[in-house]
Amino acid sequence: MATPSQPEPGPTSETHPLATGSPDPTPDAGGTLPDLRGAPPAQAETVSQAPPPGANGPTADFSPTGTVVQSPEDAGRAAELSLTAAAAVPAPHIPGYEIDGELGRGGMGVVYRARHVRLNRPTAIKMLIGGRYIEPVAQARFLLEAEALAQVQHPNVIQVFEFGQHDGQPYFALELVAGGTLGGALQRAGAFAPGRAAGMVAKLADAVAAAHAKGIVHRDLKPANVLLDERGEPKVTDFGLARIGASDMTATGAVMGTPSYMSPEQAAGKTREIGTATDVYALGVILFELLTGTVPFKGDSVMDTIHQVLTREPVGPRALAPHTPRDLETICLKCLEKDAARRYPTAAALADDLRAYLADRPIAARPVGAAERALKWVRRNPSRAAASVAVVLVAVTAVGAAAAVRAQQEADRRAADAEVVRRQREARADVIVDALGSMEPVELPILVRTLDEYRDEVVPRLQAPARRPLPDRAGLHARLMLVVLRAPGPPDAAERERLAELLDYSAACPVAQVPVLNGLIKPLVLAAGFSHRDWLARSGDRAVGYRLRVAAGWAIVSPADPEWPRHAADVSAWLGQQSPTEAGSWGQAFAPVGTVLTPHLVRQYAAARPRLRSGKLAESELVAEAGAFDLCASLLARFATDRPVDLAELVMTFDARHYSLVEDAARRAAADVAPVLRTELATPITDDGTSTEAEARGRRRANAAATLMELGEPDAAWRVLRFPASGAPTARSYLIHRFETTGADPAALVRRYAVEPDLSAKRALVIALGDFPPARVPAAERDPFTAGLLRAYRDHSDPGLHAAIDWLLRQKWGMANEMAAIDRELATGSVVPGRDWYATRQGQTFAVVRGPVEFQMGSTIDEPGRSAHELRHPKRIARTFAIGTREVTTGQFLRFRPKHAYLKQYAPEPECPALSVSWYAAAAYCNWLSKEEGVPEDQWCFEPNNDGEFGAGMRIKPDYLRLTGYRLPTEAEWEYACRGGAVNPRFYGRGDELLSRYGWSFRSSDERSHPVGSLRPNEFGLFDTLGNASEWGIDPAVQYLVDQPDDAERTKNLLVTDQMSRILRGGSFYDQAGDLRSAMRSFYRPGVGNFANGFRVARTMPAAEDAKGK
Repeated sequence: MATPSQPEPGPTSETHPLATGSPDPTPDAGGTLPDLRGAPPAQAETVSQAPPPGANGPTADFSPTGTVVQSPEDAGRAAELSLTAAAAVPAPHIPGYEIDGELGRGGMGVVYRARHVRLNRPTAIKMLIGGRYIEPVAQARFLLEAEALAQVQHPNVIQVFEFGQHDGQPYFALELVAGGTLGGALQRAGAFAPGRAAGMVAKLADAVAAAHAKGIVHRDLKPANVLLDERGEPKVTDFGLARIGASDMTATGAVMGTPSYMSPEQAAGKTREIGTATDVYALGVILFELLTGTVPFKGDSVMDTIHQVLTREPVGPRALAPHTPRDLETICLKCLEKDAARRYPTAAALADDLRAYLADRPIAARPVGAAERALKWVRRNPSRAAASVAVVLVAVTAVGAAAAVRAQQEADRRAADAEVVRRQREARADVIVDALGSMEPVELPILVRTLDEYRDEVVPRLQAPARRPLPDRAGLHARLMLVVLRAPGPPDAAERERLAELLDYSAACPVAQVPVLNGLIKPLVLAAGFSHRDWLARSGDRAVGYRLRVAAGWAIVSPADPEWPRHAADVSAWLGQQSPTEAGSWGQAFAPVGTVLTPHLVRQYAAARPRLRSGKLAESELVAEAGAFDLCASLLARFATDRPVDLAELVMTFDARHYSLVEDAARRAAADVAPVLRTELATPITDDGTSTEAEARGRRRANAAATLMELGEPDAAWRVLRFPASGAPTARSYLIHRFETTGADPAALVRRYAVEPDLSAKRALVIALGDFPPARVPAAERDPFTAGLLRAYRDHSDPGLHAAIDWLLRQKWGMANEMAAIDRELATGSVVPGRDWYATRQGQTFAVVRGPVEFQMGSTIDEPGRSAHELRHPKRIARTFAIGTREVTTGQFLRFRPKHAYLKQYAPEPECPALSVSWYAAAAYCNWLSKEEGVPEDQWCFEPNNDGEFGAGMRIKPDYLRLTGYRLPTEAEWEYACRGGAVNPRFYGRGDELLSRYGWSFRSSDERSHPVGSLRPNEFGLFDTLGNASEWGIDPAVQYLVDQPDDAERTKNLLVTDQMSRILRGGSFYDQAGDLRSAMRSFYRPGVGNFANGFRVARTMPAAEDAKGK
């Protein structure tokens, strides 16, 4: 007896971003404040720090988000409660809501997934936790957050529906947003393309401007507090630290927020200066992070980060992401001005400038000049001994502002007193050397540009710090500056010793230092004749990180070495073991040899995809594999930026999640990329090779067609949407689901539908539109289009188009009421001449398959998951038959058998498939349906046993395939209808990646069935043939009669008993992905009503009805 596979442990749930005090999914945003109360550090990710002793305010207080001035004892108890509440406290019962489970929790709050019963609206319920330990100020902040959200009505701000209390604990009901956070998106895909980043922040700025218009300052904007809906649209949330008007519960001098996203006035605890400009600054940090993948300031601790925010100027995004447009960098740096008055005056002004950039119009912001940067540096690093004019000159020099230096030099020459000039130069040198310890390595190249002029003063002052042991920052930078300032020629003994120190350090230094360090020492390495290649050869027993750093030095110093191809595979494999957060640094280091590494990284990328989707990896393995996947994508995108052929390869290889990494570059190189994509599509379609190879070819074709459409050549995409004569629709199915991710205009799909001559392409266009919300199509085009779809739903002859329209309008575009009204008109039970579908009086739709039809039944020997009893063989169905487009639902079955016993947890809604149905019960239902539909009794297909029951000993009537009553489908009928013309394992083609869009497996179903028709139909209009319920067939569970090509009745098996099992097809919601295939066969004894077994109904069409249809 075949049994469903056992469930595997599901992934652990992440803390929901709406939960008060939830951890920030963005990579280390500056650390957390030390925990003084025993609560886990993750609870203090958002900082609430009171001023230092002696300041004008209360004593030091480190609290979870949403609390201020809470006693240590109560905070500790609340934190302890929050950690144990998941196990100790059941989900609350809030009148009017059904709680479906916990989305996440933080230090002080918990968020539940819920449904508003009366409105049938999915909702998020946010509550405070901690019972009597909740301080009044925490409750006040919670109320403040609800008030702030309620005041701001904007599409990019999460909406609050209701506020109330449950057992004395406050809660509010929020819009449920299911797409994760912006921080999570950054973690998964890395830095955004510039256009995407600008568009995202423009929307956030609109939302923040709406809040500011209501007198609300957010004060804790960060990617973790931005939710993304299913379309990727941002929603600002978590107003727990917001200030509304003059109301503020923050003590003077208190520091509240997340360190890396704090403005200087916020980090300094200047609460009276905090205003709308504070949020503008945070938007600038978000823009910086979207462009570069990291934040501008991130120290080893919270206080280190705050110190950087207060004292350092941010590097330009272009220093970390060189392809960032200059205008976008200018906008970003204007947001990050230390002086609030120099930022954008409003968030709306920032949004306007971002849209000016996106529209290729001049922006209002101006770049900060070198002299201005130098003056800022002076304010943070005053000279110890020089006069004020010398201080200005020193600062100019320290930041590489050559123009300001030359201007001051001219002033010096005008000075008659040479002693003053000498002192000024010494003061400059002092400041330069003193600054080395506080500079970041990436700032050193800026300093180098002006050092040479002060060589005589600087070199002696570098000797002392250069003797400090590594990795002392001042010692490292002093050594590097001595290397830069050395005289040309062969190195002396001291320089060789210094080089040896730096090389040793380069093999163990932080990744971010690798490109800068090796770039600065490159001239000395070459002068000394040192070979990184030989060093690498001697390092075979060292750790991967060590060898990779040595290889990075080799790439920077000797990228043209002819030995590189021999080592490229190893280096690529080592790169695949690194953290995706380090992609920027590794990409910069290995860019000189990117051409050599690219083919190996492409292979690694392609190999990672099936491993990630296999469902066989442990959690730690899955995290590592996903990291390697993302890292490969980031590196490839960087290496291919200036190479059109490689770019074309990447747009055809990348998943949708990584497409944005190369989107802008492909558009810029369209003239060179497009011919490569056209060549790919001109190659004849083949479905040979392994399943994985065939799937990869299909994905490539789909990506090529989608990219050509984006580049202004849509005809290729329209051709791919036609169901191929080969019966291998993988490319077509991938293309259907790439339109939305590649930014296609849904209105273009609507317009194409009107002129598309191919019926299968029309079906595909309708399905593709399901990935877009209706609002994306202008009403002037949408309204006549949907009116036309409603007419086609009522009148068009094709069952595939009928089902596609059903799914789009009913499931995705909110027109269920209009569809239901038409369904009532159609439920006549009669077949309209020329139409290949009809609806019964019970409201069930049947697709009509006109015989004779022939196909290859069973699976090929290389089909993943196949079993030996799926022998491939030709099959012919001579008759015309009808088959239900949906499984029989629980509601429909209960009309027949009101006392049917089933486990409601597996079919919680009436629209779910009827489950726990035995074969006998399914046969009895078929006879009942025949009666209800007025089929003469002599045409019914089943007879009860001698006791008048449908159980063991019942019979299938002779000539049942000639009778016109309702029955269960034969295996051949079921498989032919399931395939929908496809020869691949599934009706959409090959692979598991798209399975969740078409079928419910254990991995996607949440261990329950779902309302029939929720997922996309096949070409014949059938829903849920893959998963949901395992479906009974009429045939016995025996070996295929491969020598009998015609699908004929089984005359030897008309008596039905529990001694012979009956066939089940399609797999269920409880089965693994490998069991959801067109050819998969399982079986049970007919008397067993397994919890996942259901059925759909078929019949042989009456000759007269068949003739009318033809």
